[in-house]
Amino acid sequence: MKKLKPWARGPLELIQHAEEHLRGDSDFDRRMVLVSFDNAIELSIITFLSLNPIQRSGLQYEKAQVGKWMHNFHSKLEFLEYYVVSQLKQEMLIERDVLVYYHSIRNELYHNGNGFAPALEIVDGIKSAAHWIFSVLFESKPEDHFVSRVVESKSPFPTDETGLSSATLFLKAFIDVKNLLNSEMGADGVEHSSSLVSAIRKFAENYPIKLPDGLVAAAVKAEEVREVMLGGEQPDLSGVELKNLSSELKKYSAQIDSKLRLYQLELVEAAVEATVKSLSLHEDGKVGVVHQTLGTGISMSIVSYIIRARQIAGLEYVPFIVVGTHRALLSQLQHGLIDHCPSSSGMHTVMPMGKENLMDSLSAPNPGVIFTTMTQLRNIPIVFEQKCLLIGVDLQGVQFDFKRSAPLAALINFSSSPVSLKEFPDKNFGSLVVSFGLQQAVEHGVLLPLMLDKRPVTVVARASVDESAVSANTFSDGVREEWIIGEVCKDLKSFSFDSRCKAIIVTNRISAASILYEKLVVALGGKGESGVAPLTVGLLSSAEKDGGRHAVQQFNNASDGGSVLVITSGMLAGLDLPEVNMAFVTTPLQTEYLEKITTLLGRAGRSTEGVIVDFSGNAWPDVMIGQVTKNEN
Repeated sequence: MKKLKPWARGPLELIQHAEEHLRGDSDFDRRMVLVSFDNAIELSIITFLSLNPIQRSGLQYEKAQVGKWMHNFHSKLEFLEYYVVSQLKQEMLIERDVLVYYHSIRNELYHNGNGFAPALEIVDGIKSAAHWIFSVLFESKPEDHFVSRVVESKSPFPTDETGLSSATLFLKAFIDVKNLLNSEMGADGVEHSSSLVSAIRKFAENYPIKLPDGLVAAAVKAEEVREVMLGGEQPDLSGVELKNLSSELKKYSAQIDSKLRLYQLELVEAAVEATVKSLSLHEDGKVGVVHQTLGTGISMSIVSYIIRARQIAGLEYVPFIVVGTHRALLSQLQHGLIDHCPSSSGMHTVMPMGKENLMDSLSAPNPGVIFTTMTQLRNIPIVFEQKCLLIGVDLQGVQFDFKRSAPLAALINFSSSPVSLKEFPDKNFGSLVVSFGLQQAVEHGVLLPLMLDKRPVTVVARASVDESAVSANTFSDGVREEWIIGEVCKDLKSFSFDSRCKAIIVTNRISAASILYEKLVVALGGKGESGVAPLTVGLLSSAEKDGGRHAVQQFNNASDGGSVLVITSGMLAGLDLPEVNMAFVTTPLQTEYLEKITTLLGRAGRSTEGVIVDFSGNAWPDVMIGQVTKNEN
């Protein structure tokens, strides 16, 4: 460890002071974290510029130039950029506009006393900035010189932006768009653009996204405003004009970050328009139903809608309540929102476990996005009499009056089940807004045909003289399931182990699923008599305590040997399994469940052809079936 120079002690003490406040969870601690890191950044630059040339590797600067750099915070950042880029020949790991953004927030809470508490992303960002600038200027990492080990707080900070000026919020929106463009195009090997305008145009050339009207003009104006702010001046725009400019940037940011295909953008746009229309009419709050076939990215469409809906006038600060039938699905949506949404106001999430927690979340000053199940709403009835947006997930036809629980709610439902116009209007959500069905998914190349293996269950009757094959229907469920397990193991054994085996087994009863699961654990637990390589085995049913979340995570994350998931048909609604290459169907199922199974296996881009083994003679949708084989055993 390199010994710290004595002149670096001042900035180091400020950084350690900020780190110590990270242990606390009060608003005061959060403000002190931001102020201390910001002060450390400025003091680091001042200290470096005040050094004798011998103390900074012989670098000499004219006194007049040093005076200009010392003028204010923005000019100090100009020196930092000059030193890093021109003298060290390195990249600015954290650019000037980001540092100005953090400093603007610090100034507003420090000078205006508006009660704002910085969000976790802001604290993490300015901490990284302070550590990096200290390391660059003093050639030593600050954490190497702390007096004692600092433990970071793990308490989540609020994401409330209320109280910040329109200029600061504009700069945040600008940075969000720029960071998203750079990360998206960088991941795909597209060269970055220094100008926001050229970056937007380049992105539109490489991705199927329609530019919002007036966006390029807004980007040109945004570049001008940014340059003024980097110079330490206030832009010559009213608060309303800056807010409108920020909205344009945030709208595009949401489109970029959602990573949607063109048809998804159209679905989300239709949902947003229906929401705006419903709010403007002040009628019954029924926005409508959006139908999107499972396997075509409905989870990402829901995430994108939540991002876009938060920008609708009147919905910026109200609770968003996402209601589904299964906690495992809601957990996937929650993590999808955390991973994909822009870092903007009102996007923090919570999944409360009890009535008090649910009501506390709804009544919080900045409620964010709340995820809850139908079971929770039924078991702990609530009445929330404030404005909110309720987003249903596969809740069409559900026997529940949402207006009783939330009389002022705007109600929209995203459905992955097959729809019929006879079902509308839905009593809770209203009319069908837009639909993207199975036929459209195949036409767009989003879903590909599957191979169907029709394999009626037969068992050799050992007690009979001629040992003829008879229908398994004459045997108990246990015998039938034993035969199915044997067939499953035989198929998995023959599966090419050059590719990962990801198989689901679907039945219509919890008891049958439990028996299949237990027998599979024994049969696939190791290289036993079956000769099958070890596979992880999970059970997804409503009887599981965690709602099946662990089983889904285990299935999706399995790498060595693959994974098998036993599922009850009722758990298929909205289920997101990115990779499935085999499905064993053990019982007769309704059409909607058959369609869901085909969409799970039929996703484009798979490495192997999807195979369905049907033990019960179901009527599969023709559009999804390519090759058909019949195994009579």
